[in-house]
Amino acid sequence: MNEKALIKKCQRGNRTAFDELIRLYYEYVSGFLLKITMNETLTEDLTQETFLKMIRSIEKFDTEGSAGFGTWLVTIAKNCYIDNL
Repeated sequence: MNEKALIKKCQRGNRTAFDELIRLYYEYVSGFLLKITMNETLTEDLTQETFLKMIRSIEKFDTEGSAGFGTWLVTIAKNCYIDNL
């Protein structure tokens, strides 16, 4: 299934689609956060917070917009990190 279809399923509340999307992006987000925190425990916490925020706000993501999903997700992760500081 392509990413856009997966996101649209998430926007309709499909739990399996959320699981798949998280599985696809977990290492990407975690790796990004580990580079900026240099702390594994904090990275785990911020990664979880990022995906919780993603779940809560997935309906706001525009699948037809110019921003890619990975970019949107990393922005959420970066903001979680900033909020933590």
